[in-house]
Amino acid sequence: MRTRWIALALLPIAAVACAKSGPNFIGDEPATTPAQLPVTTIPVDTSTVVPTAVALTPTTIDPPTTPTPTTIPETTAPPTTVSLTDEVTTAWTELRTVLNACVAQPQSCELDSLASPGSPAHDDFSTWVAEKVELGQYGVKQPSSRYVVESVTQGSDGSSATLRVCFVDADWLVGAGPTTSPDDDAVVDSSVNSLRVDYVLAKASSRWRVFERTLVEQLGAGDLCGAS
Repeated sequence: MRTRWIALALLPIAAVACAKSGPNFIGDEPATTPAQLPVTTIPVDTSTVVPTAVALTPTTIDPPTTPTPTTIPETTAPPTTVSLTDEVTTAWTELRTVLNACVAQPQSCELDSLASPGSPAHDDFSTWVAEKVELGQYGVKQPSSRYVVESVTQGSDGSSATLRVCFVDADWLVGAGPTTSPDDDAVVDSSVNSLRVDYVLAKASSRWRVFERTLVEQLGAGDLCGAS
């Protein structure tokens, strides 16, 4: 602090000296060198503490979780159970279609689709077909022909059944004429008769066929079967 006051006291003297040495000052005394002002040194405080950088701990962010899909159990409808009686009755209807085709065109009869190969019924149908082809005869379906399934008896093995069927046979038996024209054909038999027959069906390779047939009763002329 003392140094600073000395510097302030010398300021007037320096000012005077400066005035005399200006370009308008005339005097005998030589110009004097102005006094040097003391330099005041301001100490620098080097004790300033620089804050240490604080390391940041990284925050871990879990990835979003995917919701687990809800599995809805599939519901399976119970299999439809078909009774053996219904199965055999349906098979018999299909076999009647094949039999009617054989009656209408004996020469084109599909015997293996009608009867089990090697069975008694296959032999019977083969004999009947051969006879009709030789005689040139065939059947013509009539609206009054019908049948009634009177009973179905299941076999103990589950792959056979016996159907008792009452037939009303009103089909015409027609004989071929001397030419290929149907106009030359003539009706050989147009009678209406009723009869009762047992058909044994056998199942092989998931298919029902006639295995055996037996004439149970010849009922007589006319429609003598019960209601369908």
